Amino acid sequence: MGLVCEDNSYVKYSDKEVFTDDFYRVLEEVPLNEVVLASIRPDMITTDSSVQLYNPYKRECFFPTEKKLRYFKLYTGKNCQLECLTNYTLYHCGCVNYFMPRENTTNICGIESLKCMKNAEARYELGDLRSKISKTNTNSNSTRRQRYRKTIKLNCDCMPMCSDLTYNVETSQSNWEWMETLKAETKNGTILYGVDNYYVSKLILFFKSSQFITSERHELYGPTDFLANFGGLLGLFTGFSILSLMEAIYFLTVRLCCNSRLYGYWAGPEK
Repeated sequence: MGLVCEDNSYVKYSDKEVFTDDFYRVLEEVPLNEVVLASIRPDMITTDSSVQLYNPYKRECFFPTEKKLRYFKLYTGKNCQLECLTNYTLYHCGCVNYFMPRENTTNICGIESLKCMKNAEARYELGDLRSKISKTNTNSNSTRRQRYRKTIKLNCDCMPMCSDLTYNVETSQSNWEWMETLKAETKNGTILYGVDNYYVSKLILFFKSSQFITSERHELYGPTDFLANFGGLLGLFTGFSILSLMEAIYFLTVRLCCNSRLYGYWAGPEK
């Protein structure tokens, strides 16, 4: 993806960067004869490496190497959703839309399959929504949920990436009297013949702030935190410490064995 700037330079974005639907909507729906201002605010979330030890479905995110896609080398939530929609459309219509990833032998849908593709996309979105809602239910509904997913051939598990960078866009727009501007910029105030038949739009992109704050996922209580809190509570309420634990182990094991060997009685010498 790229944009052409006012100085005719071309800016290309990496495939690893993920844009929200609002960003693509701004690029595709710029009105004619209007100027659109779009302020971009990056949102970045990272995940501590210690969280990778947990099950992906428990932390509700995937690391890039944990889930492989068929048509994409890099896993992202949007790539996974597009691949899932592709498989769903191919299953119900026998073909895929022209923009969908596919193999060389896969048929591309024509105009006669437009209704089928729309129905497939609607059923997919409805099924995906029901699947997400069912995750909030109790485990007793897990069997019914799996049966439903198998029935509609929907088993994608497109969870977000654990480390993700997205761009949120806020827009404002107004009428652009570009014809008057063009007249003012010319020497004699005249414009070329036929220009009045053209429609011109202007899109201005800028970052809302030069800095942004990142978020990080990490485990709330790890083994070290648990031991520290457990020992602290014992020390607070019972005066317990590591030294007290070692003394208890000593008197229950080593001291008893030594008394039995030296005095023939586990309690020590009889007075």
